[in-house]
Amino acid sequence: MDNKKIKENADKILYEYGLLNELNKYGNTHIIGSYKMDLMVYNDLDIDIENTNINMSIIHNITRYVLDNFTPIWFSGRETIMANKKCYFLGFETNILEKTWNVDLWFFDKMEINKCVDYCNKISEKINKNPEFQDYIIKIKKELIHNGMYGSEFSSIDIYDAVLNYSIINVDGLIKNYQKKE
Repeated sequence: MDNKKIKENADKILYEYGLLNELNKYGNTHIIGSYKMDLMVYNDLDIDIENTNINMSIIHNITRYVLDNFTPIWFSGRETIMANKKCYFLGFETNILEKTWNVDLWFFDKMEINKCVDYCNKISEKINKNPEFQDYIIKIKKELIHNGMYGSEFSSIDIYDAVLNYSIINVDGLIKNYQKKE
């Protein structure tokens, strides 16, 4: 399935199934990641929710909504520390639209969300200047997924960096020439 079709299905989850409307009740939402950058290769949505007043009652409300409306086959939630700040994560997988979808919800403050949005915008700007980069990134992601290397050996960030900053255009080049930043 191509980026456009995956994104159309993501829009159904966000808008027709009401996920975005529900999340907007609790804070400003920011759809980030592959969706925002038009680099989707599989059914995965990343959403940051801006809410400095997040509390366990809100987390419970959203959890109840997800359980009731998406009947997840997998669900996880946790409080964690990122950038020396407390934040919350809710993630789930659901069978919807005849496919399995992964949805990650992060509750951050505005500053952290702005960093994520800025990163996505910078990637998009580079791709807009050189549209062939989109094809390279998508092909590399698909091949890494096929080979079981995506997420374990190389992340999306590695791929974006390799293609956009080091002119790597395929998996062989990635494996042979890319040095991950530690």
